[in-house]
Amino acid sequence: MFDFGSPEDTAALRWGLHISEDGPGVLDIHWEEMNEEELLNLFVYLYIAVREAVRDDAPQPVIDIFLAQYDEVFEALAHASDEFRDSVRSGKHSIVLGYAEEHREKYFKLAGLTP
Repeated sequence: MFDFGSPEDTAALRWGLHISEDGPGVLDIHWEEMNEEELLNLFVYLYIAVREAVRDDAPQPVIDIFLAQYDEVFEALAHASDEFRDSVRSGKHSIVLGYAEEHREKYFKLAGLTP
């Protein structure tokens, strides 16, 4: 994919491609207003956006935009869903940037699983 304009423009273009594909879609509201199911749907789209941006060698600022959004939604979902938090605790959750210890620690902390 070609990147045009600012990192925010490129991220918005990539995001538009993700949410226009088949799937449950994402409400046009802030994640703080979403229920658990809506958060989970948004989380899945953000997971895909981060993974594909990394796979496509998108510029780092674009990856950072998606990753910041992913982290916020990850934390909100972990606090809203015992099931999701348990999947993180048990290692069933696939860490978006891989299983390096630093990533594992980061997401355990965001999920409230470490002091």
